[in-house]
Amino acid sequence: TNEEIASLFKLAIPKLPKIYGRILLVLHHSGMRISEVLRMKKDSLKEKNGEYYLSNYMYKTHRRNNIPLDDYVYNIIKRELEYGEKKYLHAKYVFSNPDGSPISYTRFINTIFT
Repeated sequence: TNEEIASLFKLAIPKLPKIYGRILLVLHHSGMRISEVLRMKKDSLKEKNGEYYLSNYMYKTHRRNNIPLDDYVYNIIKRELEYGEKKYLHAKYVFSNPDGSPISYTRFINTIFT
């Protein structure tokens, strides 16, 4: 249920590095696949007529998908982009490692479950 998920998030997210908490929140609120979130490029965030959306490449189906964003997810992604611009100038991805590469699925899972 939504209440159970909210309870899990309240327990788990404060114990994780901030970037992993943000990834989990984007996953939950956007319905995107983990590979799409981890490989989301910085230029994916778009705006049209005051509405924000992600124009994201879906690796499983090999096509672009426009995903409307509510303010909550938009703000999470925007904050991560602002942080990344200061810390990882050369990174192409919203959620990246210090070397600019995307966070791998294995690293994400190992961090979440260890």
